[in-house]
Amino acid sequence: MALRATGISPISNDEHHNPAANATGTRYIILKSKELLTDAQKRGLRNEDVHIYTYVDDKTYLCLYEKDDLEELRQMDFLDYVDVYHSLFKIQKNLRRRVQESQGTRSTSVPSNAEATPAGFVMESAIEVVIGLHDKPIPTAEEIVQDLVSRNIIRKEDTRVYGTRIDTVISPEDLLALESIDSIRSVDENYHDEDESNIARTVLINRPVAGNPIVHLNLPTSCEGAGQVIHIADGGFDIGKKDDVHPAFQKGRLLDILNPANSGYNLLNDTSGHGTHVAGCAAGNGFSTSMGGVSGKGGGRIRGTAPAAKFVITRNTDANGSRYAGTAQDLLDVPYSPKYNARISNHSYGLNVETLGYQKTYGMVEQEYDDYIFDKRDLLVCWSGGNYGTLTTPPSQVSGKSCCKNVLTVGATLNSRKINNDIYDPTHASSEGDIWSIADFSSRGPSTEGRLKPDVCAPGVAILSAMSRDWGKNQTPVQNPPRTDDGPSTDPYFCMMTGTSMAAPLVSGCAAVLREALGYRGVPNPSAALLKVLLIHGAVDVFRGVDQATVGNPERLQGFGRVNIGGSINVLDADSEQDLAKKTGGFVDVPDTTKSALALAQGEVQNINVMVQKSLRTRNLKVTLTWMDHGGASLINQLGLAVTLENGEGRYGNKGAISIQGHPQSYDNKNNVQQVKWDSIPEGRASITVECMHAVGVDEKVKYALAWSLEE
Repeated sequence: MALRATGISPISNDEHHNPAANATGTRYIILKSKELLTDAQKRGLRNEDVHIYTYVDDKTYLCLYEKDDLEELRQMDFLDYVDVYHSLFKIQKNLRRRVQESQGTRSTSVPSNAEATPAGFVMESAIEVVIGLHDKPIPTAEEIVQDLVSRNIIRKEDTRVYGTRIDTVISPEDLLALESIDSIRSVDENYHDEDESNIARTVLINRPVAGNPIVHLNLPTSCEGAGQVIHIADGGFDIGKKDDVHPAFQKGRLLDILNPANSGYNLLNDTSGHGTHVAGCAAGNGFSTSMGGVSGKGGGRIRGTAPAAKFVITRNTDANGSRYAGTAQDLLDVPYSPKYNARISNHSYGLNVETLGYQKTYGMVEQEYDDYIFDKRDLLVCWSGGNYGTLTTPPSQVSGKSCCKNVLTVGATLNSRKINNDIYDPTHASSEGDIWSIADFSSRGPSTEGRLKPDVCAPGVAILSAMSRDWGKNQTPVQNPPRTDDGPSTDPYFCMMTGTSMAAPLVSGCAAVLREALGYRGVPNPSAALLKVLLIHGAVDVFRGVDQATVGNPERLQGFGRVNIGGSINVLDADSEQDLAKKTGGFVDVPDTTKSALALAQGEVQNINVMVQKSLRTRNLKVTLTWMDHGGASLINQLGLAVTLENGEGRYGNKGAISIQGHPQSYDNKNNVQQVKWDSIPEGRASITVECMHAVGVDEKVKYALAWSLEE
């Protein structure tokens, strides 16, 4: 969590924020440096028993400090400000505002399992909260829970501990009692995710990856995701049986149906229809005599983007459809394990921003997921961006885990079917949908931290995919197929659905195809950063040639564009060219000693030379950089991307056409995805520069992935 999420600045003249005289009673302090700390300065602090935990804001660090004396730190000439981690930093501003608004009111909202209320426990306006602890907390999570239960502030039956996180229910009157517990870092409202609910395949895969072999890659077979495993976390799968698989999936491709570890869940089937449809978008390979084929008139296949991939499902909802709120480890460890070896994970659910009423800030749960993905170098996590783009308040809606820095967040475009009001309508719609248009419901960015989200977009309107054979069995009266909410279907095994929930698995399938193609290029174990950068780099600008004044900031709608797997694979083709004068593209997955590309320590620079030939018909240079960052609302490990010419002219990533001349080291310090697009770049030598501006750990080296291409 960034300090700004609390609405309170650590540097303030407010009387409540006067610097503490000493650190008596706390182990946690805030340091603000004049410039980003160097490794030598970090070592000097460590010699004074200051242990940096993380980077939390502009040149501001959260640290563990076992001493009481702050003055000796304040005398260090490279530090601008030293203070304790104030209790006022702990409660996020939206929760604090809600508590203030609830004073004097009574709510009928109580914990669902409330049977007996202990004396002293106030049930009025009970709030579900997430309590985040500092690393190596004293007191521990278990000790905090025991203390709060003994004081009738929380109830044990309402409380779950997940490592350094506590989920519980508390009354507004008792909330401020949490501020005085030293090992508590943050308190935020607990939010519950909801669902965000093949012609689309041809939109995303418009290069013959499934026809003739890609000759430049010398592929022995077509690329359809063979040898890859996709994990899908959703509301179950079909009738919940591995040995009786939906006809859209061949026997042996479904590896297992799981529940999250430590969840206590035991249901596997899909009564909402959502999980089965999502699985079909990613990995379906069915046939319909009435709905299949490109025309949708029957006699053809209905396929996901990776029809040869295997998959494993985790049903992460209970019998009532409530989403499991446990840790990333509980949800992802088993699918990632050698038993299944899933290296792509799809999540088509998120916060109901309309009910919430505001855009959620980055919090403890988001940090957990970012840290998990950071540690699992080769796990690409795709997340749906949300379906709240029509809201005027808040003006930006991307929230929750879809705002994690390390996930690939997916928005939605229209599809090429005949559509009326986002519903498939072959009878009355006058024309096909425009795949160059963003769906009106697709949630807009940026995040509350100013980060560019979504990352990419894909078709998400009237997507035809597998329909669960158990759909509607949890409804009264029991519903019978076919499901027609998003358009008619004459085949009981397939139905239409609309939402970013559909766009995300289409992209997950593309990631599987790309991962297979990389294997044929000698990269069988690509990092998640490489998959992410190639998918983003290959994307096409939905608004290319459109007057920006008519759309405002297009990135907040489309991210970096609509996924185009052909554009991604073109980079792999071009990378095999060894003659720099003929080379029109390439990639690096750092560290890669074969390309002399090493991870960067703070202050280090990597340069890649590009020769722009006069003979090229067009000379549009695109360069994309990404890396996985530590969990935290701010960008912690900071890389910068730039392209410079021999005459000194240059551009920074995500800064448009602004020249680097007169703006030294003005890199983007918010986004761990950065891109330079330079149309009609002059001929000659161009230098791509990646510079490490900040690495939080002493001697830490930052790994990254980069793709570049000269294109029309």
